[in-house]
Amino acid sequence: MAAMLEDNSQCLFTIIREKRLQELRKKRDERYKMHYVDLATTKFNGSLEPEQEQISFYKHTFSDEDRLEQKVQDFLSEFGQDIEGIKNYVLIVFDTQGYTVTHVRALVLTPNLEVAHGGEEDWSSFLLLRQDAIVEKVDYSQFASNTPDRGLKLKDKALKRKKDGLQLKIAESDAEVQN
Repeated sequence: MAAMLEDNSQCLFTIIREKRLQELRKKRDERYKMHYVDLATTKFNGSLEPEQEQISFYKHTFSDEDRLEQKVQDFLSEFGQDIEGIKNYVLIVFDTQGYTVTHVRALVLTPNLEVAHGGEEDWSSFLLLRQDAIVEKVDYSQFASNTPDRGLKLKDKALKRKKDGLQLKIAESDAEVQN
């Protein structure tokens, strides 16, 4: 996950899959702790009104809502951002089909994760026809981190145990085949 502060509009941007946002909305009342989307919408979009307000009989509160300021500061510090100068929070949501991004929207959400008045803009027209969502497979087999032994050599005792263990497994599988 990445966050970016756009200087001209003073908006904080993050990106998330459309399905994940739907899941967060659906399970909002079941969640015990705040997600980063909840943190940012509560802190920066708290005064915004939704286009269509969902009527709720009770107000859901999170267990960590009392530490909102600290959690927002911690969240922003991970990305080298500072809380000063941020006016609003914008969530960029996208859909994919296979490996292709098919739909992108920018949303300004209220703390209840509803779209704020005038807070939705479709950015799908900016997509190229073939915009891959997943990078092609790259072979990094020459790096030591991709080799199981990482350049270590087994001692004679370990080699013998390895050989004996392999022979034991072969004998067990032969016995199973015969039964």
